[in-house]
Amino acid sequence: MGEPIEIEGLLKNTLGSVLDTIRSGPFGPGSFVCTARSGLYVELTKGAGSERIWPLPDPSITGISLTVSLIEDNSFAVDIQSNAYVGESVTVSGTLNLVQFFSQDVKLTQKQRIMVNTSTLPAGVATITLFNKELRPVAERLVYLNSNKRLQFNIKPEKQIVRTGEENELAITVTDGEGKPSEGFFSVSVTDSVRGIAADLFAPGIEYTYNYHPFFPGNLPAKVLAKGVENLTPDDRDLLLMVYGWSRISWDLKSTNPEAFKLINYDLLKLKLLYANKKNKADRSLDLFSLEGASSRHLVTDQFGEITLPLDSLSEITRSVILMPDVKNKNKATGVMLSIPYNEQYFKSEKLFIRQPILPIKKYIVVASDRPIAMEEKTIEIAEVTVIGHQNDKVYRDEYEKMYQANNVKSLDSEPLWSSSTLETAIRKLIYPYKITTDNIYLHSTRTILKGPVPALIVLDGMALYDQGWPRVCTISPSEVTSLTIMDGKNGFIRYGEFAQGGVIYINTRSSNPNLIRERTNWNLQNKKDNMLVPISLYRPHVEFYNPTRSELERNPLLQSRATIFWQSEVYFGGKDPVRIKFPNLKHAGPVVITVNGVSVNNLVGSGKGRYEVQ
Repeated sequence: MGEPIEIEGLLKNTLGSVLDTIRSGPFGPGSFVCTARSGLYVELTKGAGSERIWPLPDPSITGISLTVSLIEDNSFAVDIQSNAYVGESVTVSGTLNLVQFFSQDVKLTQKQRIMVNTSTLPAGVATITLFNKELRPVAERLVYLNSNKRLQFNIKPEKQIVRTGEENELAITVTDGEGKPSEGFFSVSVTDSVRGIAADLFAPGIEYTYNYHPFFPGNLPAKVLAKGVENLTPDDRDLLLMVYGWSRISWDLKSTNPEAFKLINYDLLKLKLLYANKKNKADRSLDLFSLEGASSRHLVTDQFGEITLPLDSLSEITRSVILMPDVKNKNKATGVMLSIPYNEQYFKSEKLFIRQPILPIKKYIVVASDRPIAMEEKTIEIAEVTVIGHQNDKVYRDEYEKMYQANNVKSLDSEPLWSSSTLETAIRKLIYPYKITTDNIYLHSTRTILKGPVPALIVLDGMALYDQGWPRVCTISPSEVTSLTIMDGKNGFIRYGEFAQGGVIYINTRSSNPNLIRERTNWNLQNKKDNMLVPISLYRPHVEFYNPTRSELERNPLLQSRATIFWQSEVYFGGKDPVRIKFPNLKHAGPVVITVNGVSVNNLVGSGKGRYEVQ
């Protein structure tokens, strides 16, 4: 499976004599040195493996070998030798980031050594390839060059533990591989680890994009990716390059060609009418209505009864749509199937997850009743045990009541809410406001220094109505409201500024209730009775896109539930003083991950990570 395991064993020859003891390294692979002979094998004495005897490959009778070794930080040596020197012509080539940086022809009359200077090259994984006279690759070796040419980020949060909603400040210092201050630009993102990326999972940064072999990181186990190839010791890194960086080339041109790579557009909504055949013409028309705005599209099928709709052709606020057939048309469509393409292999991949240790078989014994039972048995009986626990009966009516549960927040139950004649009546059932006018609602009579009482801020379906809030919502029927929550206090100042000094009234309607949206994938039938009037969810919550400004984040309700708390794409660092960045934190407890990617003015790149806790 490509995951590292721990083993210990003995290296033996054909006579069974022990030549050496071996064991795996910290990331799985280990190394040992011996003279290649036929019949050598490894006998495992400890660790995983279905077989206990592992034969080593027999050496070839004739052939050419390639050895690459680092001499200094800015140079390496390539040794080419053979066990039959006949003056054969070979070519040695080196590529970095798919660009060739050296090539040299050699005649094998004796052992040859080539010295290569890398002082003008960037850091990265280079491929050294040996070609025969027909220019077919004979041997290949990956080597990591200029490991000292990289930016190093020292990320220090002002507080390692902050309170919910409290601001935190980052101090970021940037140096080169020699510890000298550098100048350049970097990007920084602060991510909610609960909703976004966990701190122990691999997230490729700028170094993996520019410096590494394009296929090598995909072969590495998750344990190595989580630590970072650039953070390994030179010996461990070189060993991983040998084990996970080699490739096999087949010159069997008679083999069947692989299937062509299928190009898939993951931003298409595909529709197909049911019962469309030669007799039943497929020239049907459908109207597509958005639930988040007054927008509609007229769709016409092709001869096969199919419709392809690009998702980016819809409005930005569209999250679900409904298909409406023309009821007056005798040829109206009676059924439709839909699909949103997705990469199934991506969701099934386990390469980014670290496996937990396996309990040794028959090592741990569970005593149940009076009979000891080994762990590998399927059924385990245990004595009768009475467990007493406390259940949390608190039910939150919306996210705001849960978010501000420690503050003065109240929410109305559904029965008194829907039985109210007007929204004003529902508010009066929940709280006694100081005054309600045609323009505003005043929750209390507290006055400011420069003006009178401050009206409450209305937040409708997550969107703050900073102007004419009450006139825009007062006519909403309570039967269309799914939750009504009022925060009587100044706690909303952190999120909405001075507009929330008079309190906040949260109103959620049925159009924003996610429970009313049913997600459909593949060609699935809709509701049998009316299979085109079910909302189709277009928003994919597992895909994160984020690049708004701070003002857009505060005003756009679609951005307020994103996993990224703070993002700045271009931050200048001068090299002398640390760069300081301040931002507000989460409204709930959890770990926070800081990711920095940067490039200096002298073309050094680097990535850095940090973290802190919100409690």
